Amino acid sequence: MLERKYRFSRKSGKIYLEDGEQLIEVGESLKVIVLWFSEPIFAKPFSQNWIQLIFIDNQGNWCYALLSSGSTNALFPWFQYQKEVKDQRLDMIEVITTISLVKAGNELFDYSFSGMPGKPGLKGKMDNLIKTCDYSKIFY
Repeated sequence: MLERKYRFSRKSGKIYLEDGEQLIEVGESLKVIVLWFSEPIFAKPFSQNWIQLIFIDNQGNWCYALLSSGSTNALFPWFQYQKEVKDQRLDMIEVITTISLVKAGNELFDYSFSGMPGKPGLKGKMDNLIKTCDYSKIFY
């Protein structure tokens, strides 16, 4: 299991994987299992709200990314998605989540989230993974 960092560019509508000094474009969507997420934190750069995500990507890597609000309400789809998952009486760790960037206007892209329940037993496997790994070392 490798540690990876992703970037979601709301300007280009692309998702990038950090690889040392370079960014590798991975497309406009990414399938993940969200293990942990922070509450919004108002901070620099750009004086906006940020949410930290820790997840397993579609290659089984331990990953970290930030979602930003920008000058719009770009985090609203995340909050809405959290509510939808909760309303289905599911935990985020038992859902295969697709994170996408969709055109929102002339200049920026917004986040879009969708999910489907994983196979039976996924929640137990992810709970065990969380208990045995120290994901705090990924944070910047």
